[in-house]
Amino acid sequence: MSRPLLTLRTLLLTLPLLLTGGAAAHATIVFGTVTPQPNPPRPDSEFALRLELVDPSSIPIEDAFVLAEFQRAGELVSSVRFEEVEPAGNYRARVRLPEAGTYLLTMRDQTFRQEEAVTTVELPVGTAEPVEPIEFVFPPTAVGGSLTTWLVWLIGVPLVAGLVVTLLVLRSGPTEGAAPKERE
Repeated sequence: MSRPLLTLRTLLLTLPLLLTGGAAAHATIVFGTVTPQPNPPRPDSEFALRLELVDPSSIPIEDAFVLAEFQRAGELVSSVRFEEVEPAGNYRARVRLPEAGTYLLTMRDQTFRQEEAVTTVELPVGTAEPVEPIEFVFPPTAVGGSLTTWLVWLIGVPLVAGLVVTLLVLRSGPTEGAAPKERE
């Protein structure tokens, strides 16, 4: 392949990547489980919340930045940040809630600057029964892209790749050993 053709092909293949920097990140769902320790949590006593995060393939999510906000009767009661502990994908936060009752626990995954995944669950405090592990899903988030970005990836890149392949096939001569076409 000639040097100018190789340069043109490289430029055409990398141009979409340069124009769509935000599309390099992929949004996905994250599965989580929250468990209080000790269980059940007691009012006006410090307890830990254990958080486990995995992706759809059950691979632990490492280095997440997750905040927890506790609300009761529409008022913010407490806010804490989960810290990663061993093994990977496990996080812990310590909190003290003043009264018995059901709190709305809003968790915010702010791992990436351009996105925030939010989910809200209920956490009972001061019950006689242990709290079952609370399972939730952080939904996919919009990441720094736009409709134009996704159109470039879905239409532009395959179109350019097809054009490059077509040009390469047309520019190459007949294959060696092929019989020349007979003229009629």
